[in-house]
Amino acid sequence: HISQIFTNHTHQIAKDERKSILQHAVEEFGDHFMFTDTVFHLDCRLSRGRDIRALRGLLGTLRVSVLQQQPWMPELVTTLQHVLPQWRKDNLIFPVMTWTDFLSHVQESVNPLVSEERLKIVAGTLNDIGEIVHIKEGHLKSVIILDADWLGQRIFGPALSPEHAPIPKL
Repeated sequence: HISQIFTNHTHQIAKDERKSILQHAVEEFGDHFMFTDTVFHLDCRLSRGRDIRALRGLLGTLRVSVLQQQPWMPELVTTLQHVLPQWRKDNLIFPVMTWTDFLSHVQESVNPLVSEERLKIVAGTLNDIGEIVHIKEGHLKSVIILDADWLGQRIFGPALSPEHAPIPKL
């Protein structure tokens, strides 16, 4: 009996920790990511599994929704989409820039005449289509993350992995 009580208590603590991490992530990055109530149990060994297909479907729906809200695509967005892969390679280990560095980089290597206000609009579009993550508020104010996959795989992934919030086997 006591082992069942201990297991339930340990499971509740792990669940509370995951909720706390998720709440913090939503507070910090809620303006940059779309969090859903749908929970997926993904097995990376089953790339054609039911949950993977459901996740792909949800991502496709969200992408279409975001793109429909973008009435126009400035030429600078297209140009940066072609330049960003090289910038990601150049910053492979830590693909993060301050807003000031991003502005300077764009002015030096893409368009010397781009204004900060115009680049903010372009960065917003790039953020909305998933090319970059533009953080404008919170603890990481004025930061550009050049590789959203890096953020998910290297930062959020390990933080949310079972190794950091183990769930006891029942």
